[in-house]
Amino acid sequence: MIHYIGKDRVTQGSMLILNRQDAHRLLRSRAKQGIRKAERALVSMEESRDLSLMAQVWYDSSTLPKALQDDQRMFVARIDGELAGAIIVTPISPNTLFYHFGGTSEFGKQFEVNAYMFWYIVEHFEGTQFQFLDVGVSFRHELQHYFQKYCTHPYPIIFHPPDKEVRPTITMHPFHTDHFYWNPGPMMPINTVLLEFLGAEFTYLPAAEYAILAGVKALNVQPQDLVGIVSSIPESAPALIIQTALDGYCQWTPDIHQDVKAILVNHRFGIPYQEIESVMNRGVPVLEICLDSLTTMIGDQRIGSFGDLAVFDFTRIFPMQFGAALVGAYFDDREVWDKFGCLDVDKRNEVREQLGIYWNQLPECNLRRRELWFEYEQLFRQVGMEPIGSHCERSEATSSSLNDNIIPSAFVFRTLPTYPPRVIQERLARFGITVEIDEKENWVALPCHQFITPNHRDYIFGAYRGMMNPCVNYIRPATITVA
Repeated sequence: MIHYIGKDRVTQGSMLILNRQDAHRLLRSRAKQGIRKAERALVSMEESRDLSLMAQVWYDSSTLPKALQDDQRMFVARIDGELAGAIIVTPISPNTLFYHFGGTSEFGKQFEVNAYMFWYIVEHFEGTQFQFLDVGVSFRHELQHYFQKYCTHPYPIIFHPPDKEVRPTITMHPFHTDHFYWNPGPMMPINTVLLEFLGAEFTYLPAAEYAILAGVKALNVQPQDLVGIVSSIPESAPALIIQTALDGYCQWTPDIHQDVKAILVNHRFGIPYQEIESVMNRGVPVLEICLDSLTTMIGDQRIGSFGDLAVFDFTRIFPMQFGAALVGAYFDDREVWDKFGCLDVDKRNEVREQLGIYWNQLPECNLRRRELWFEYEQLFRQVGMEPIGSHCERSEATSSSLNDNIIPSAFVFRTLPTYPPRVIQERLARFGITVEIDEKENWVALPCHQFITPNHRDYIFGAYRGMMNPCVNYIRPATITVA
């Protein structure tokens, strides 16, 4: 028998701001009318942990918990001493309460006690750490309409992934199946363009990991030598692509000491390593890893222009399958073949052709990445999640914390103990979304590139937001018809 579950499309959840002035300004007039009606009935509220009171007004007492959790709060509404309703709220993030259970007696419904109970939560928690009440979401039309009546701040949410046949694929890279075919245009003198843009000689290489290893070898690091690696994002270990590049050739350490033969500076996710000048003063060669951005700046100087050599990854910036550059030196084909072992002339020609097509789109690409980062920031701050990194020092002069000189390739946020990085990664993978994580440093990096539309953004955040809803795993029992 087919059992319809649904809940696999993005819909709108409703949050109520816990500030009386803002809530009164933003609430619908119908909600405010209900609050005033209940106030005229002189509804009184009291806190209680007696779940038998909720059982008297809840539609199905068998679905109630046996006892309140330590952090749950229950408030009971009365009119002239008679029980009129009850509400239970549960913290789900540092700044958000969830409307977990709420019921009104037939007597209380006459006076719209449900509206008053929401307003009481606003009054009671105003000025505390909690800024929002997550009123909820429903895939039942009439209940969803009810929740939206008390919405001051909407948010996207989805509970279950769509069927795999219609599930989107969203990765950290901008390349997608649609980009597998491209229309060659007039050939741009891309070598000259890149030479002028980078301000240095460069060598095309097939992919970033080969460019990293080539850069290490070009700095005269010998097999089994030790290199130091630093990153702009706190990491328990270097990015996987760096580990892959160095594996079997040399050793690495996060500690910069006198035994290292070179230093790799990873401008992770396009976020600059701000202390690079101090690294340059250590007297050892420096390789900048600039996989995620061509144009991020430190002050008035572009990343990739500080060190002896730098690596850029075109596949992280443009919708390309192949292509990287080792910047700071030119190696002819014989050297690439003999010294680095990765000469691929046909692939290089394809990379040059595609760069000629996509290069002029770089300003538009940069603009969308920054816009998307701000959109993520707004959504995640609603539930108390802060972006992390050296770029995230909030200024009193601006509501955002992304430096004007940064072009990001990811939105990185620190998670909560209740939602560890691995759990988030596994959930989002079921929705076709690839993310990067660090379990020890407790962060998740979401894709942030120019081909993520507002619908993609809502799908990504909605999939994450769904796991915060305590009702995400509830499935309505199947309807069985007996002939």
